[in-house]
Amino acid sequence: MAIAAGAGLLGAGHVPLFRSDRATLVWHMVAKSNSWKVTLDGEVACTSQLQCIAFGSRRGTSLAVRLDGAGIGSETPTRSKVLPDGQLVCSTPFVCLGVRIVRTLSSGHWDTVLLRTSDGGVAWTAETLPSSLHVTGLACATTLRCLVIGKWGTWSPNGGTAANRTYVTTDGGREWSEAASFTLPYELSPIVQLSCATNGACLVSPFPTSNDDHIEVTKNFGSSWQQISIAGNPQVIGVSCSEGNSCAALTVRWNTSSNTGRASLWAIDASRSEVTSHHLLPGALESIGMDSFTCRTSAICFVSGSTASITNLLYSTSNDGSSWLTDSLPSGLGGTSWVECAANERCVATGNASAGSTPVAIRS
Repeated sequence: MAIAAGAGLLGAGHVPLFRSDRATLVWHMVAKSNSWKVTLDGEVACTSQLQCIAFGSRRGTSLAVRLDGAGIGSETPTRSKVLPDGQLVCSTPFVCLGVRIVRTLSSGHWDTVLLRTSDGGVAWTAETLPSSLHVTGLACATTLRCLVIGKWGTWSPNGGTAANRTYVTTDGGREWSEAASFTLPYELSPIVQLSCATNGACLVSPFPTSNDDHIEVTKNFGSSWQQISIAGNPQVIGVSCSEGNSCAALTVRWNTSSNTGRASLWAIDASRSEVTSHHLLPGALESIGMDSFTCRTSAICFVSGSTASITNLLYSTSNDGSSWLTDSLPSGLGGTSWVECAANERCVATGNASAGSTPVAIRS
């Protein structure tokens, strides 16, 4: 799974963000690193109401774990050893799609498998896609409308610029049809950043491996794509879409001499394929300080990361980034690996596993 320029941001004249009782929301450690004895791995996926599912293990037993704004819910042993270890999206707490990345040792080739669960992760089935398509991106606009992006042929860590093929489903992942293809530069990772809004607008960008502002946008759920460029050639850290055609991109411009950077939030109207606003986050980020990025509405976004002097910060905005609030995450997380928040500011965060356990905290 980021304050000189922000001076005065929280001072006189600051407009309160979000809830009027925001001060009553506090962080609670619900699983400490030495007590829970569950190690979470791969992605954690949440619905917009902060109903989350994560995958991990305890003493060799694979588990599907429910997390929400109240803490840790049920733990269910999974019946399949083939669990997502790449990307994961859930349209409900029970229906999820995931990607499993597998390397064939005899050939050294990497393959991806698209998996689907309808029981909250207890059992998984492989979805039927063209055998030569290797999935690199996965997102859902609604419970039934999802999109995958992949490449023909065998993926290699050495990259390439082969065309990305797009497939869509309107039944929650049971059947897929091909849409348009497009090309992304700097494809040095098996995973691209992909997010879709409720009206079928989606953004996709290469995984952040170089300074590149390349973003592709579709207004029609993959039927056609066009490029959006962001001024100054910053590195795209993440993309997130929410309601209607509203999307956003999080970028950072690095200073190699100080190993720090300045992050910016760019609001994007996907229906017009253009950037509508641009605002800096407060403070200078450490080069390893970006953990997660999510927008819940066209204006409400959350970013977790670290500055050069403070680790484990959560940034919140309710006005497209015009102003930001910051909140320190619990030190018991030992560094964050993932944070997810709902529009009402309730959050779930996981930390770095130690002593055979992943710490978990909630803000409620």
